Amino acid sequence: MQLFNILTEGDGSIRSMMAQFVNAQNKDAKRAQDKWLGMIQARLMNLGFSFKRRRMIVSQLVTISDQKQFDTLIAQYKLFGNYSKTFNPTEATLINALREAEEQDEDPSDTTEKKFKIVLQIPNTTADDKDQKERKFKYDMSINNIEIEGLTPVNVSELKDGVLDFQIVAYVKTSLTRTELTAILEPDYVVHKMQRLDQKPADDEAEDDGDIK
Repeated sequence: MQLFNILTEGDGSIRSMMAQFVNAQNKDAKRAQDKWLGMIQARLMNLGFSFKRRRMIVSQLVTISDQKQFDTLIAQYKLFGNYSKTFNPTEATLINALREAEEQDEDPSDTTEKKFKIVLQIPNTTADDKDQKERKFKYDMSINNIEIEGLTPVNVSELKDGVLDFQIVAYVKTSLTRTELTAILEPDYVVHKMQRLDQKPADDEAEDDGDIK
């Protein structure tokens, strides 16, 4: 499950584009951030926002770190509703080209061992079953041949009705690509961050899987 699971609204949704950007930012995918931000700015212009208002929206967008901040931004500027009806063919062509380029960035035939740091949330966890949820995570990793090299459970906060914001910081080793690993984790886990540890791409070649996330 993506950090911002609102991508079903369609390519014309400004919220979907913003969710793609935030997820790219959380994964430190520099190239994807630049691409999605360009699409967002063009879309805001197409929707009639003034330069001053576009600048304010973008300045808030780049500082978002959680769902609450994201929802606040969307509500503040009323960036909800079915904007896909105004999504023109030029925009559709641009966004399709963007996604195709992002998909090509990741080689599905790459079977080398990779190391990732993953920060994820296990939804609907309580104090009574958090140990069981942690064991299930370990089991899910083992059946998919994903080696856990380190794991730290974190009780971030108590939400309501005994439900915890229960997160896990995991260091894993796998031959899977980022996209394949994300597909295994979803929808049981909410991936907040996934960082490749065994390579340091240049800013303009930052790893970008085109998920969003």
